[in-house]
Amino acid sequence: MKLFVNDENTSREALIIASFTSAQIEIVNSGSGSVSSETIPSQLPAFSNEVSGLVAVSNKLVSDFAPQFTASSQQHNHWVNFRFNSLNDEESCKNNLQTLNNELSTKVFLSNNQLSVADIHIFAALALNKTIESLNKCQRIQFCNVVRWFDNLQHFSTLRNSTFISLPVVAINKNLTPQEAEKAKSETKTTATPTTTPTTTATATTTATATTTATATTTATTTATTTTTTTPAVVATTTVPPTEKPQAPQKQKQQQKTKNPEQVEAKQNKRAPKQQQAKAAPAENRSDLSHLNMIVGKILTVERHPDATNLFVESIDLGEDKPRTICSGLVKFMNPEDLQDRLVVVLANLKPRAMRGITSQGMLLCVENADETKAELVTPPEGTPLGERILFAGHEGPADAALNPKQKYWENVQPQLRTSDDLVCCFQNIPFMTSRGPCTCKSLVGGKIK
Repeated sequence: MKLFVNDENTSREALIIASFTSAQIEIVNSGSGSVSSETIPSQLPAFSNEVSGLVAVSNKLVSDFAPQFTASSQQHNHWVNFRFNSLNDEESCKNNLQTLNNELSTKVFLSNNQLSVADIHIFAALALNKTIESLNKCQRIQFCNVVRWFDNLQHFSTLRNSTFISLPVVAINKNLTPQEAEKAKSETKTTATPTTTPTTTATATTTATATTTATATTTATTTATTTTTTTPAVVATTTVPPTEKPQAPQKQKQQQKTKNPEQVEAKQNKRAPKQQQAKAAPAENRSDLSHLNMIVGKILTVERHPDATNLFVESIDLGEDKPRTICSGLVKFMNPEDLQDRLVVVLANLKPRAMRGITSQGMLLCVENADETKAELVTPPEGTPLGERILFAGHEGPADAALNPKQKYWENVQPQLRTSDDLVCCFQNIPFMTSRGPCTCKSLVGGKIK
């Protein structure tokens, strides 16, 4: 199939779309006029500088080669229009990142949580204008949802294996420590709100109210002293009866001085625990989910447990020096051949546990239906590297080397793990995300992940 284009940018975007759809095409530049309109196949609209041409061709490619990307919802059409109305050059792409970031805060893709033409067009615009590549660390934290979405698409297998176009992979650090993330966020706020507002220090009042200083004489002279350039000093005289002895303010000051150290010490003692708590706050503010180490593995061998009829014993490659042995209670749900060579997700930082004489070094994650009569594996996308950690947007942080059973991180998280209507495995509404896309199951909608 031949596609006729009028300019280089349109040609490159067409090649990106063709790469996602695995279409077998040939790009011919008709901008010079060397190719007449009569030679353009009637079944394909000609490329031109007009938006309608590019959209029409992308729809044709998707319908012929990748119907799974087809979408016709109002939401989908909105994002296609957004691409061509708002993402036309480097500046406009950068200026509209916040809009995309807000939209992707709870989504894997822009339209109906599945990859569509809208995603591909917007990805192409950001890739060709090097928008994500040009962001510094602070900006990548600020627009983390867009960066996560972009990273997902740039590792799409058909794009990476394409012979049409070679897009460099943008290096993205997905393992920032909480301290690095917090520092980047604070730097983002500092750069976003420059300190240009002048500060003024008021050391005087503009009213006639003054503090008085009395002397132990029959006539007390009161002098009001202010550090202002607009209000003159105020002098007042007060007559005191001879029989009365006014209280000397010097004694009052001395009493205050003797009391102040104790008061200050008491206040400091009260503040100390609060300050200690404030210093410990960053660790306490981490979510339970961020402590878990869910990683991608591949089942190498499957055997029945010799002493437990309901257990399989799997040898699973997690990208480590040697495979791990893991026991799972899947005998009543699956046959050994259903597990052999499958990509899986393993909770890898559980404390090793002896199960009928065999030590299990982790837990294989599965999806069960409501009445627990059917189970399916949590499955990463094909091509996901072994040992890659599953990420959850908004729950960043290094996994614990070994979970402390007393903290009950897994017990707190597990009830909130479910599959969505489109079979994506999620914590609340946040997908199990890998560099190749979200983890899924085969058929259990709303299934419990355990």
